[in-house]
Amino acid sequence: MRRPWQQKPAHDGALPSGNSVAAMNCARIARLTSDAYLETVTDRLFAALSSMVEQSPSQFTHLLLGHRLRYGNVFVTVVVGAPGKEDTEALLGVIDGVYAPENMVVYLSSDDEHEQLLQAIPVARDHALLNAGAVACVCDREMCALPTSDPEELRGLLRG
Repeated sequence: MRRPWQQKPAHDGALPSGNSVAAMNCARIARLTSDAYLETVTDRLFAALSSMVEQSPSQFTHLLLGHRLRYGNVFVTVVVGAPGKEDTEALLGVIDGVYAPENMVVYLSSDDEHEQLLQAIPVARDHALLNAGAVACVCDREMCALPTSDPEELRGLLRG
């Protein structure tokens, strides 16, 4: 029997509920890694809470953000470049300066070994060998834009 102080609320209050944080993290990791198991776990969590969300969506704001990550048009921007170099910093500065909450950023230093990261994040694999200076590539669920080293072109991709 659960004690009243052991109850785990499903709705978000001043702090997000544990369910909402789990949904957000699973959706984010599933998007980056293309992990089918995490996608299934996230789907099951949304299905379990869907009737409560339908009755009072304003009590599940953080959970709905996780839902957006799972089903929305979230994209991943892969940046490859040497740390501290002007071209790398210019691309990272553009990413920092554009409001794009649906954007997840993967930074691969061209100076480091990053085999583990490449194994974990499939979308980054195709862009790891571009060493002609810093480049960025914006990918949605279906395809990736051509890599660019032009900060203004990257700004347009992030806004578009």
